[in-house]
Amino acid sequence: ISASVSSYNRSEILDPPVHLTFMKNPDVENGTNATCSFWDPTADNGFGDWSSRGCAIVNETEEGVVCECDHLTNFAILLDVSPKANETSVSVGITKTLEALSYIGAIISVFFLTLTI
Repeated sequence: ISASVSSYNRSEILDPPVHLTFMKNPDVENGTNATCSFWDPTADNGFGDWSSRGCAIVNETEEGVVCECDHLTNFAILLDVSPKANETSVSVGITKTLEALSYIGAIISVFFLTLTI
């Protein structure tokens, strides 16, 4: 849930900065590389995007992250939830199987495309 004030100027720097505490979801595995971010509606040619400008991590634990930001907007922490680099043999096998199925599907698609032409 969010709200906005049309006359508020986000460029005003808060002194002292505001401290925000975010709790991590214990059900999310591999949540690493936390970034304190806010939604910037003017970014990406007006489509909006996450930005970390003016925000920094003050403290990070297994349970949560404390951010310090010098302005007031809509805040969040962004986490990298990619699989860890040390893949198991099962995930390597699944990856190779999916890769093979992708090639087979592409070959079948090209074959039927040529029949259509």
